[in-house]
Amino acid sequence: MTSFNITSAKEFLDKLHEEQNDFAASHCLSARHALNAIITGYHLHEWIWGECLKARPDLIKGWALKAHKCAKEFENYLTERCCPALGDARKVVNGTKHFGLHKIATGEHHGAFQRNAFQANAFDVSYLWIDRNGKKQKAEYFIKELVDFWDGFFAQYRL
Repeated sequence: MTSFNITSAKEFLDKLHEEQNDFAASHCLSARHALNAIITGYHLHEWIWGECLKARPDLIKGWALKAHKCAKEFENYLTERCCPALGDARKVVNGTKHFGLHKIATGEHHGAFQRNAFQANAFDVSYLWIDRNGKKQKAEYFIKELVDFWDGFFAQYRL
């Protein structure tokens, strides 16, 4: 299946990198770019599952999953065993799609200093955040966690 010119999981991973770059270009302050990166990072598992059903049944067997099951089983496998951030990404995606249902807390911290004018870790600068187990994690670190996971996953399984 194709979505515009994106035809593979690898191309969808490339989209994730582009979304992350767009977010960074906004000085990590664009909610739109943050959401686009998180949505892309979350939905990547569906692209991988679809490709593995067609071309990589060895991986499905290696993950001890059943090919006749849906992508939900694969998502649970990834969330529970590989990358808990995907579970939080799911909450952001579903909370956005369903206007607050199943939502995880997110927000914006308004710092006293302009983010792009000062070193972010030396001054109280503005940032977007996501609640990770009761702690506010900067959105750029959360997005990086998703990107790093997927980069490692693609490398490990030669996707």
